[in-house]
Amino acid sequence: MSVRNFFPHVAVTKEKARNTANRISPLFSANEVSERIVSASVGANLIIYLTTKYHLSTASSAIIIFVYVAAANFWPVCGAIVSDALLGRFLMVTLTLFSCTIVRARNGPLLPSLLANDRPSS
Repeated sequence: MSVRNFFPHVAVTKEKARNTANRISPLFSANEVSERIVSASVGANLIIYLTTKYHLSTASSAIIIFVYVAAANFWPVCGAIVSDALLGRFLMVTLTLFSCTIVRARNGPLLPSLLANDRPSS
């Protein structure tokens, strides 16, 4: 199937599509590189946090971070299966936005009290 079958009103030549791909590919590469850097820095910060605040050993902290990364990589696959097979795209997006709104509304009033405990007393 060609692009023209999907968008008959848009005339796309192979050269124009190739030029667009050449312009966009550095953006994808930069996005992937920055995602890897952020992922590594979150792991390092979690190790420091778990060892200093919770007084866990480095090995225990590494296991916790491994489980966190595994879950973070696994749950989107489960969400995609539920979305495609059971609910449909739009209902899944609606339910996700609704649940995120409920969680944020519930946890919102708790955040100032949690942050107040970390501040040094004057």
